[in-house]
Amino acid sequence: MTGLPHDITSPQQQEAAMLRSEQRYRQLFDDSSDAIMTLEPPSWKFTTANQATVVLFGVRDVAQFVELGPGELSPAQQPDGRASAEKAQEMIETALRDGSHDFEWTHRRISGESFPATVRLSRMETDGQVFLQATVRDISKSKQAEDMLLASEAKYRGLIETTRTGYLILDATGNVVEANQEYLRLTGRREFREIYGRSVMEWTAEYEKEKNARAVQQCARDGFINNLVIDYIDATGRITPVEINATVINDSAGIRIISLCRDISERIQAEVNLREKELLLSESQRLGHVGSWFYDMQGPFKWSEELYRLYGVSPDTFIPTEESLLSLIHPDDRAAMQAWLTTCAAGARHELVFRINRPDGASRFILGRGESFHDAGNRLIHMAGTAQDITERMEAEEALRVNNEELAESREFVQAAMDSLQAHVCVVAKDGTLLAVNQAWLDFAAANPPLNGNIGVGADYLAVCDAATGPDAEIARAFATGIRAVIAGTRDRFEIEYPCHSPQQPRWFVGRVTRLIGEATGRLVVAHENITERKQAKEAIRIKSEELERFVYTVSHDLRSPVVTVQIYWTSGTGYYHPECRQNSDGLRVPACGSQEDGALARRTAQTVAPRACNKPTGGCVAPGCRGGSPGPGGRAHGAAGRTGDSGRGPGHAAWRPRALRGAVPEPAGQRLQVHGRPTRTAH
Repeated sequence: MTGLPHDITSPQQQEAAMLRSEQRYRQLFDDSSDAIMTLEPPSWKFTTANQATVVLFGVRDVAQFVELGPGELSPAQQPDGRASAEKAQEMIETALRDGSHDFEWTHRRISGESFPATVRLSRMETDGQVFLQATVRDISKSKQAEDMLLASEAKYRGLIETTRTGYLILDATGNVVEANQEYLRLTGRREFREIYGRSVMEWTAEYEKEKNARAVQQCARDGFINNLVIDYIDATGRITPVEINATVINDSAGIRIISLCRDISERIQAEVNLREKELLLSESQRLGHVGSWFYDMQGPFKWSEELYRLYGVSPDTFIPTEESLLSLIHPDDRAAMQAWLTTCAAGARHELVFRINRPDGASRFILGRGESFHDAGNRLIHMAGTAQDITERMEAEEALRVNNEELAESREFVQAAMDSLQAHVCVVAKDGTLLAVNQAWLDFAAANPPLNGNIGVGADYLAVCDAATGPDAEIARAFATGIRAVIAGTRDRFEIEYPCHSPQQPRWFVGRVTRLIGEATGRLVVAHENITERKQAKEAIRIKSEELERFVYTVSHDLRSPVVTVQIYWTSGTGYYHPECRQNSDGLRVPACGSQEDGALARRTAQTVAPRACNKPTGGCVAPGCRGGSPGPGGRAHGAAGRTGDSGRGPGHAAWRPRALRGAVPEPAGQRLQVHGRPTRTAH
């Protein structure tokens, strides 16, 4: 037997190596934290998957998973409104054509719960067979974080709206993406559409355009820019100096430059004023208008006239000595002044800022400069110096310091500023949820229990308004309707005045609802302001007006009615006409013996004094159209007495007397009558 030996070690080793490699890749596939699966044509159903896929989709095992297709693990529609099946086929074709494709997708677990995910489809080929590998990652947490960020952004944007700060967002090219109402004011525009998509260079002063362009490039390069001052110019030529602090962010929309812009016209003017004063001060020093002093170590100091003026004293009555000088120094600065004089006497040139209290009560800041002079033996000969009033400069520096601190404060300052408002302010989402409230809002809620549910952050403000009961329910529902109108965009703003009385006092408020400028998500700022004092002032004016009207009416009526008082009378308290009266064509009861002129006078008087319609056939009012003498609000007669005041008596009646004298002088005796629905007495 013969044969040829063959070495089969190498193929066996290759096969073992391939097996080990397959096992390694299978181990990597199974142990991956990302859900990895494969899809094969023509049905493009899943053919295999790792354990992470089983966990992600909540299936029992891989066997159950491969029985499903992409359509069964997706909702009917994607967030953009397209059908999942149609869009999935498009994603597959794109991956097959380009080799891979990354996109966001809304998947659905086997339990029916939907979740956002990122998907990478990669084209694979084995033994001539083309298939796709899909890698899916759940991004629910990142989406939640993004939503929280958007809510936080809206919150602080709402707070910024309550301050005089312009809010601006630019894209990488310097074009406007978003801005608030204050920024529109800075540019001289009224509506956001006038600046949307346009370059800030369009409202930058011509001499500032190059500077602004460099600043935008610097901000994009460095990531921020601080305290940039640019002059804006509007269509009328009005210049507004603006200080800009900007930072760069990089979000899903690309590079964005967020800027806070503040009108610094007042600060610039203050700086100009300060420079002018410093220039004038320098010129006054050159001309000798700075107060000076000299001390030869004997007797009193020698002061210039200007120094007497600075200290507010007269050279005729004031002798400048160390003791008298210290009496003008603010008590808190006297020790420093004594130390300064000692330092100057020792030979050192030294400056000291101190306060003085003038005899007229004014307090001033003084900058003192002094030095000493010594002879050859180093003996002190004399001292000399100047004093400069720097009060205006100190105040301006303090104002600038405060202003700079305000510009440097962070979001906590904005919240604190919001909390300092007396109005009750909140930020409301388009679904009615309270996103933020200020301290005044919380304090009012705490001081006015019981409440119908929670009205703090997270509460459904619209639901609280809708659920209101009692006398305030109608107003609450009207306010909710106004909020919904602003959310829907049918109104730019809504405002309503309403009562909100407490057990201790009446109160009125005005509620205002404003949409955030450029706010695409429908968030609103709601403010409730207490207008009780204004309402009470109006009510006081109204009451005074009514009293004046009743007084004028009474005087006018009683000046015309003496004849009627004699001719038309009423059996006291009976409510029926006197038998001797007759009824004329106008329905008036007049004495049978009365003349035609007397009847006309009665008719004119009755029409003037009591022009109300009568609803009681047996009522006591004789005026045509009156509704009788039934008691009205406050127990007064509904007829003319309701307009005249106490019992309807006026200056024309014998029983009338000023309010201050009622009860002090007895009423005249006589037959008590009732004229035009009110009782009176006949004159004797």
